[in-house]
Amino acid sequence: QQRNAETLTKLATLYESVSDALLYLGERPEGHRAVLQAIQLREQAAAANPGSPATRKSLAIAYFSASRLKVDLGDYDEALRLNELCLKEFDRIYQAEPGNKAARYNVALALKSLASLQSQKGRYQEAAESSRRAIELDQLAVKANPDDAPALLDLAIDYSTLGNAEENLGDLEGALHEYDRSRELREQLYRRDTNNSRLKDRVAYINRLQ
Repeated sequence: QQRNAETLTKLATLYESVSDALLYLGERPEGHRAVLQAIQLREQAAAANPGSPATRKSLAIAYFSASRLKVDLGDYDEALRLNELCLKEFDRIYQAEPGNKAARYNVALALKSLASLQSQKGRYQEAAESSRRAIELDQLAVKANPDDAPALLDLAIDYSTLGNAEENLGDLEGALHEYDRSRELREQLYRRDTNNSRLKDRVAYINRLQ
């Protein structure tokens, strides 16, 4: 079964490379079909070797990438479904290794993306819940290293996302509190490095899976 999983993983990687080439050439529908084929292969690999964290992580990343492609295609319902599958896989890895910092980070990242999609679909209560959980995880990272600028920025973005959800739920006082917490962290980070424009307003997380 392990050998079968390895073969399926190699095939999935090949389809992902084909997808990258097609997307680079502007062939988005064909590129997306190749990504979906890669996901099917990675799902089969995970089923063949369920105890492999690396196999499950690759599946989670495939779900995440496909979710972002669905956003580009305007299919937010499917993007949400894929993001939820991504979170489920990352969660499984983190629960098995609660001390794994990269696993914790990836769960928080999946939650950020999920909260954003939930907000775009008007599911603000769910977005608030996803953001609160991301906050809990990112606070652990900051507690472990208070000078970690990326961790602080992650937390600042969590506060902003939660503030947006609470604003849309009509909790203006709660929203203002979260926006203030986000602003304070961003200003703190910018004062540390005024030449770093990424610390001024960085919102792109797509390529930050660890």
